[in-house]
Amino acid sequence: MSLKVLFVDRSSILAAATCAVLAGSASAQQYQLQRSNSISLSADFFGTDGINPGSDFGTNPFGLAFDGASGTAWVGGYNSQASAGNVGVVRIDGAISASPTNSPLAASIFTATPQRGINSLATYNGDVFVSNVSPETAPHFVRRINGSTGATVWNVDDAGGFVPQPGFGSGGATAMEVDPRGAGLVGSGTFGLGFMTQSGSGGGARHVLDLDTGSLLYANGATPGSLGGGAGVFNTAGPGPSDFGNRDIDFDPDGNFARATGDGFDYALRAADQSFVNTLAGNAGSTRILQKRENASPFTRLVQNDIGNSVEFFAGTATSQLLAVSSRISGALVAGVPLTADTPFGLLESSAAVLQQNLDARHVLLRNVDGTRTGLVQESLVGNEDFFTGAYTADIKEFASGTDANGLPVLMVLSFAERRLDVYQVEPTWTAGSGDWDANGNWAFNLISNGATQNARFNQATGATAITLNTNKTTKLLKLESSNPYTITGSGTLTLDAPTGKGAHISVTAGNHTIAVPVVALKGTDLRVPAANTLTLSGGLTGSGATVRDGGTVVAKHVRLSALNVATGQLTISPDAGTLGVSRAGDLAIANDGGGNFTAKLDLTNNGLIVGATPFATVRDMLLAGRAGGSYTGNGLTSSTAAANSLVAALGIATAGDLGLTSFLGQSVNPTDTLVRYTRQGDADLSGVVSLDDFTRLAGGFGNAGGWAQGDFNFDGLVNLDDFTILAGGFGLGLPADLSRSSVPEPTGLAVVALGAAALFRRRRA
Repeated sequence: MSLKVLFVDRSSILAAATCAVLAGSASAQQYQLQRSNSISLSADFFGTDGINPGSDFGTNPFGLAFDGASGTAWVGGYNSQASAGNVGVVRIDGAISASPTNSPLAASIFTATPQRGINSLATYNGDVFVSNVSPETAPHFVRRINGSTGATVWNVDDAGGFVPQPGFGSGGATAMEVDPRGAGLVGSGTFGLGFMTQSGSGGGARHVLDLDTGSLLYANGATPGSLGGGAGVFNTAGPGPSDFGNRDIDFDPDGNFARATGDGFDYALRAADQSFVNTLAGNAGSTRILQKRENASPFTRLVQNDIGNSVEFFAGTATSQLLAVSSRISGALVAGVPLTADTPFGLLESSAAVLQQNLDARHVLLRNVDGTRTGLVQESLVGNEDFFTGAYTADIKEFASGTDANGLPVLMVLSFAERRLDVYQVEPTWTAGSGDWDANGNWAFNLISNGATQNARFNQATGATAITLNTNKTTKLLKLESSNPYTITGSGTLTLDAPTGKGAHISVTAGNHTIAVPVVALKGTDLRVPAANTLTLSGGLTGSGATVRDGGTVVAKHVRLSALNVATGQLTISPDAGTLGVSRAGDLAIANDGGGNFTAKLDLTNNGLIVGATPFATVRDMLLAGRAGGSYTGNGLTSSTAAANSLVAALGIATAGDLGLTSFLGQSVNPTDTLVRYTRQGDADLSGVVSLDDFTRLAGGFGNAGGWAQGDFNFDGLVNLDDFTILAGGFGLGLPADLSRSSVPEPTGLAVVALGAAALFRRRRA
């Protein structure tokens, strides 16, 4: 966490009086947080068997700090081994960019006892403060390290008795953050490093160190269970049983204080330099944003957990200020016990004595500082937002916050078990009716969606809505969430990109929508459309790869991708009279049940398809499944246009090498490429016309095994008179606009076919 970031980046945003902050004031515009990125830390922190050593930086990520001005984050390590192991700090440059870079700081490594490590991090002026907590083995220490190299600037520990009050040696600096009023009055610009020790139920001492030297500025702890003095007392006693003490603290820009303890989450106002007062009159303690309630009728403890793990102030919008909290987990949900009004989770929102229903301790709970949820509409972050990774399964060990280049909040969430750092930012959301994508007034907070870390959310259409896109824009997740149709049209191009190692998405959750501009999938892209809904890509889809998911229908002018996977539902290529409907895929996959039964569909209608890497036999199996004996009503690779004209139309298939082609319907091809075309039955060379060339191919393969290119038009594996009959029925004919209308061959063509038939009969008798 970094109060330096909060103080510097948010001073103009949070200039309102404390009372306005406490009122939970927020912008009139509602918003939600998107997950901009999920940064893997598994290459930096590993080793979980308790025997083999982990990395030199620890087995799991634990502490976290973030400097919004530079966009740099630092992650500390934890040693979960059964023996001593190394831990250290990893620097992440570009933490809110699409391409963050992890750089372990070799000079930051030290040895930690089992089940211990870097408990807390904070940052100021590019340096990082590190606390090491090991109750079993003193000394504990707090050190300042160079944020670029990891080299120690200063180091203090309890062996030298630098903290005269009791408590530091018994628990170490378990909770630490830069305090904007740690060494002077508000506005003085003199910061301090505030930390609390872990000692008893909600107890422990509080101390403040000089940032530059590490010398002690303030110490408290003579009275267990108290914090500060003077005008107010911050009582740390809580309603729960004895538990671990202070786990995390944070300060807002005015020096107000939030804390996570084994008993819950506390919030108190700064009264003077080192004094705090309750935020609710008559409350013996500070405001309890959430309290633990256990085994007290009618409350039932449904999760074996220890409340209070992490807490963070983070900027809202306008004058709002928010809190993120997470709970400690030491067990799983009790099997078979439902979460109902009679048996709540066991957490109480004390500001209004409202029970918090269905709160999973694995989530991140979001609130205004008074417990309300104005402005920010999300109640919690579960870890699987925006399709990057799965939900959180264990403790959220730390948060960090700041603001982005737009002055809007950034919240970082560190997952211990998943070894990842998730980055959350305000989601760009369209708030207007029809209008120009480039007009910032059409977006909430003037935040125009454009970038590989940004979503574009459309969810407020009150009727048919047209979005004009006349410039090129990029998004990682296009959300279409209205039952009324959106249409994106214009002269621009929409590119789908995503952070390094991630995929992009178009997600339809309601309605039928159209993207009439070209769509480029720079990264592998999921097209998520639920059953009974349709997404139309009338500008075509090109690029890296795409997967159709969720059971609905995608209709595209064409797809030209390195990989295409129809995992569920249906992809339909729009009927086209020219060559613009020609699609191609390096790899082609259509879902099947493993027993040869296809469960999804690629409908070519009256178009062509080029497949590069997938073997010819595999594509042929897809086609045979979709052909369904000639009716073209099956799943797999099929044609609804052929189904409507099944007496005379088909999907023909051959390799480019079989046909001697270097181009196909305007696209260059290689000899091993598989070519599929909607055509007239008997068109062996896929030219679109049944001619003497096709007869010559059939004649050459007559009486032998062969494929479509050799004249096997009924796919029975042999070229025989049945195939000749098919060819004769369409000889001299091409593809009229409507194959359901009967066509009659020219007399000259019929004469040629008759002569050919006589020759084939003579060959057969011979």
